[in-house]
Amino acid sequence: MSTATRLGLNTTGLSLDRNLSLYTLPAVFLTAFVPHTIKVIMLGKRFDNANPRGTVQTNEKDTPYFKDTISRLTAMHINGMESLPLFFAAVLAGNFARLPARTMSIFSLSYLASRVLFNWVYFTQRTATGGNIRSLSYFFGVLSSFWVMVKSANKV
Repeated sequence: MSTATRLGLNTTGLSLDRNLSLYTLPAVFLTAFVPHTIKVIMLGKRFDNANPRGTVQTNEKDTPYFKDTISRLTAMHINGMESLPLFFAAVLAGNFARLPARTMSIFSLSYLASRVLFNWVYFTQRTATGGNIRSLSYFFGVLSSFWVMVKSANKV
């Protein structure tokens, strides 16, 4: 069996009939971790690895946009890490209950897309409408995770 086949790829592209949910776990983790990495790179020597959760030291040379970007990257990271356990639990519950592969693939890829959308909107939009879109993408992820948990509970 080729690597492409094992990953659920076929000649027409991605196969949702193969359970891809466990593959999305590291991808969703990266949606939470990458904003932190970008923040560390942007801060350079000002990032205190001895006290990584300490207050970021800004100076008068920093533009308001820079300060806002650092704040948004921090919030993206924290929100992503806070939402990980719910998604991971839903994936594990769905697999334990042996929900259909297609259901698990659609759920997990949709959740991943919602996290990418959440981050993109959080990073690029600074309007009330952007905030609403961001909130919708967040609640989509939460509600879809609950949906998989309920389906799992009903099946076992």
